[in-house]
Amino acid sequence: MKKNEDANFLREMDKLKPSRYHYFIDALSDMGYFLDGYDLLVIGPALIFIGPLFDIGAVISALIGVATIVGQLIGGAIFGFVADMKGRKVIYQWDMLIFAVFAILSALSQNYIELIAFRALLGLAIGADYALTLSIIGEYSPVKNRGKYLGTGLMSWWIGGTVAVALGLLFLPLGSATWRWLLGIGAIPAIIVLILRRRVDETPRYAAEKNEKNEIDIMKNFI
Repeated sequence: MKKNEDANFLREMDKLKPSRYHYFIDALSDMGYFLDGYDLLVIGPALIFIGPLFDIGAVISALIGVATIVGQLIGGAIFGFVADMKGRKVIYQWDMLIFAVFAILSALSQNYIELIAFRALLGLAIGADYALTLSIIGEYSPVKNRGKYLGTGLMSWWIGGTVAVALGLLFLPLGSATWRWLLGIGAIPAIIVLILRRRVDETPRYAAEKNEKNEIDIMKNFI
């Protein structure tokens, strides 16, 4: 009987018209995608200044550039697994803390070894956000609007990348400090998203699967 009730509840969730909460979830997910795009592409303009400052060649520059991608691959695998065990909202709410901390530490790096390490750890948060954002949107959004919500996320990624390059040009007058501003400024929206994501509840599908009655009761307010 309980399984039938949950199945009916989830079917009703899939048929809902978009609400303010759906738009709120989508906006927070889009902001995560924006930051992902920003931090993955910002290293390009930043390396223009990092190379001469740390006196590094092409190999070390490549390692700095790829460090975040390596971290992203690891973060997606690890945190996707953890999200299946512990729930979506825990990782979704806190991955931005990792994001903010290592964005700041990257900007404060004193040598290329620190920068590679901090950029790789930042990648963990990006990988986690990719895994969780897709789950959150897919499990919250009504079937009719799911593709649109996922599409705005991808658009936000490219907007973030564009902003990274634009800021690289805008900050040129700052000289050798430009790269620190470019890497560190990503922490500001990350902190804002971190605060706002504290208002996100567990996804209805995960709550039903794990029989988390309190979370299910909260989501039933939609119906």
